[in-house]
Amino acid sequence: MTSPLDELQRFQQDADVDALLAHAAAAGQDVEEIRAAIASLEPIFTALAYGEHPNFALLDRTALQSHASGTAHVARAMVESDRADLKSAGFQVIGLLDDPRLMGVLVKALHSQVTWLRLSAIEALGRMSAVYSRSVLKAMLQHEDLVTRRAVTEALAGLST
Repeated sequence: MTSPLDELQRFQQDADVDALLAHAAAAGQDVEEIRAAIASLEPIFTALAYGEHPNFALLDRTALQSHASGTAHVARAMVESDRADLKSAGFQVIGLLDDPRLMGVLVKALHSQVTWLRLSAIEALGRMSAVYSRSVLKAMLQHEDLVTRRAVTEALAGLST
């Protein structure tokens, strides 16, 4: 018999959404809410299964937000993965969800020594409402890394006013 932690780890290693649902059921979480979120994220999981870069423009932001608690649960599980593609996709889902309660996940990644983590978090912040992300991004304009500063500048330019 597998434990809920085993199921979560299987999701984080293999992007096995059935494992995430089993984890949610074992943990007493709202499985239907998480199932609906996974359905909304299907284009992402399909792209990842084929080793492709997900096209986040295919996601329906309204559908993600209509299942916000499930989407947040899935996104958190994604960003806790050791898989770069799953972690990065999780950051982007957080950006699209546009929930200020998830900002801490992105802010933590901004302070990583790993460049791709910072860049992925910056991209996700660029997907959020300016009211949530502008001040966080502006604080990164003084970062020591040129690539990071350029990404921040691009993200700020793309924010709606």
